[in-house]
Amino acid sequence: RFPQVLGWMWISICLNGLILSVVIIGVYVVSLQHYLGVVFLSDILEKKKGTPSEAEIHDIDMNLSKARTVAFISLVFCENVRAYICRSFSEPVWVDLCTNSVMQRAVLMAQVAMLCAVLIPFFSTDILGLDGLHIGWWGWLFSLVGPAATLVLCELSKLLTKWQMKRYQRQLQLMSDEGVSDGEVDSYEDSTDSDFGRS
Repeated sequence: RFPQVLGWMWISICLNGLILSVVIIGVYVVSLQHYLGVVFLSDILEKKKGTPSEAEIHDIDMNLSKARTVAFISLVFCENVRAYICRSFSEPVWVDLCTNSVMQRAVLMAQVAMLCAVLIPFFSTDILGLDGLHIGWWGWLFSLVGPAATLVLCELSKLLTKWQMKRYQRQLQLMSDEGVSDGEVDSYEDSTDSDFGRS
């Protein structure tokens, strides 16, 4: 038996996950700096201790909620963008971009669900701890930095994946030339981007 997910596929999957994680953490850090002026938990707690009134503590909590909201919105945007990117391990995102109608509906539903999560009063603020109504234009615009960075970085990572795919195919050819288990080689030769990467 041969693995359904090959080594170069694992590298691509993990690399995409790493890119998404780094981008969203970066968005959250910048949002904390923008709304609170501090980033680390110790600084936030120190800021709360130095505030004499409940109103000021409430403002700090509200600003924390705004930073979380910007990161959450950006994460949803990033995941939707990555859904298009990951249709292929090596082809650019714009190839056959809108051919899957089911995917378009799924992405649209994800966007609607996200808007409900950050904009519906009580459900957003009291249950989810988010506050899309008060993040301002800065919050909405900055949340778009995440998907833009994810798009660029993930597309660049496909250059590495394409090189790995070509190297893998060369290894298969060498195995075939050396007469290593013809049936095994045949099973692997179809493990190209068209089989595993396009949906």
